Amino acid sequence: MTVFVPGSSRRLTGPNRWTSGPAVIIDVTWQGKLKDGELEAHFQAWSSLVQRAADTLGWSELNLQFHREPNAAMYTFVTPIDVLYVGCTLADVAMEEVLAAGSEGRSPSLSSEAMKGLLEEQRTEQNPALLAMERVALDRDVPFLWDDDEVSLGLGRSTQVWLPRELPAEEELPQLPWDSYHDTPVAFLTGTNGKTTTSRLLARLMRQTGADVGNTSTDGLCINEEIVDSGDWTGPGGARTILRNTNLDVAILETARGGMLRRGLAMERAHVALVTNVSDDHLGEWGIDTVEQMADVKCLIRHSLRPNGLLLLNADCEAIVHSCRRWSEADKPLPFRVGWWTLQADRKSVAETLPVGSILGWLNPKTQQLHFAHSEDEQALPVSEIPLTLLGLAHHNVSNALAAGLAALELGCPWEQAAQGLRTFASTVANNPGRANQFVLNGARVIVDFGHNPDGVEQMAQLAQRLQPQRTLVILGQAGDRTDEAIEGLAEASMLARPDCVLLKQMDKYLRGRIPGEVQALLEQKFLSMGQSPDTIHKANSEQEAVEFAIGWAQPGDLLLLFIQESFATTLQQLQEAGATEGWS
Repeated sequence: MTVFVPGSSRRLTGPNRWTSGPAVIIDVTWQGKLKDGELEAHFQAWSSLVQRAADTLGWSELNLQFHREPNAAMYTFVTPIDVLYVGCTLADVAMEEVLAAGSEGRSPSLSSEAMKGLLEEQRTEQNPALLAMERVALDRDVPFLWDDDEVSLGLGRSTQVWLPRELPAEEELPQLPWDSYHDTPVAFLTGTNGKTTTSRLLARLMRQTGADVGNTSTDGLCINEEIVDSGDWTGPGGARTILRNTNLDVAILETARGGMLRRGLAMERAHVALVTNVSDDHLGEWGIDTVEQMADVKCLIRHSLRPNGLLLLNADCEAIVHSCRRWSEADKPLPFRVGWWTLQADRKSVAETLPVGSILGWLNPKTQQLHFAHSEDEQALPVSEIPLTLLGLAHHNVSNALAAGLAALELGCPWEQAAQGLRTFASTVANNPGRANQFVLNGARVIVDFGHNPDGVEQMAQLAQRLQPQRTLVILGQAGDRTDEAIEGLAEASMLARPDCVLLKQMDKYLRGRIPGEVQALLEQKFLSMGQSPDTIHKANSEQEAVEFAIGWAQPGDLLLLFIQESFATTLQQLQEAGATEGWS
């Protein structure tokens, strides 16, 4: 017998994987083997209850939908934005009734008491002034943002903010200074790896114009490249905070897949949306189990764009190309432009494989110059002049530099300022903490990087191989919430560095359901199965202990590749106390 297991409902406050705008969603999994039509029947029973209740509540155009993933299903419907919480209550109450009726062998029906509770909650939550402002802003094509705490018109310096319960009445709206509310240059960035580096670099490029720039990242909210609020601010809440800041001219919004899946996108008026790459990290959450699904999630960033905005995509990432082929065929005609960048030598052949758009950025392998095409112009810059690329050895940062340069040009940055920004941004602790930060320690080179998935580790391992060190040491660990295959993938990727010493660290802060030593054992077995000598594999009880071992192991000509997740600041302190200096000559 199939047992349905629903999750709690949640609000989707913007465009998302399942709906084009705000909606209510409830996730459903199951135990046992589904019979043909059984899931559809379950959705039909639930949606019938929701529709009957919505009729009583006075809602129209629910657009009830059923979205099947391989191991889960998502049930969604649309409500006015001022009663999304009531919608969540209805979704949960209807689901509880369907499950109870099924176990009791009766037809599901919402009780009069349940409907009374929904009507009372609606009377409390309804906000006609919010709906009126949304309507007028849409008619006047004025930026409109809303959440539980604030409602605003305009972006950046033009923003005016109200509390949700202190909005002007509908008859007062014509007196607002509508002509003063305007847009500001906005870029959304996402990807499995590279999004933080690219967003930081793009902020530097835009600052060359004299603009005040705000950006969100996994490290915090930043104003003019300085963190003003630490933490992971890559969801829609962080985006709205930056968009509403009246001291800013430009907004650069790093956007993680978690925020897009949990809540949706913050707005639909961006000038640029950019996807760096996609790989098999964070699978198994929110119904996303494959790289193909993850690519579709990352490409949701396209829904943040204004009409005729620019979607920038990495042509060297097959998952992105295939995702674009799927949605571009379904969404035609596209309301935005699509541009690509590539590092492949034969860009013309690459262009022929793309489903839509054209290549705007590329690497010339003969001249080792990056080319940036924008409007009718084409500009070039030698890779050797871009310190982030380490003279072109850091291929992933060559790609990131292309992406950031193209995005800056689209945001209105003149080429001279964009080139100057590319020339001045190195992957230092000050500019780009935790991303390929370089040190010298007693004649040995050190790289400190946040690499935490196979693709990110592979990029660093390939860089290590190109540096041709005498010996290489790798510190490696992983959070326990990854699959065994994903954890073993770290070992496979790091083998590209040809390590002479492997340090497997215990990460007590990130056990996440595994027992101490379990992740280390998985990594050790994988290294042994790939031929790594047992006497070159060591274990450390903490990240700090692993770094101390690495410092003691290092000799002139060596490379220490330190993948650090728990204690970046402590690692820097350890290196400094050991006499390390930042930067390579």
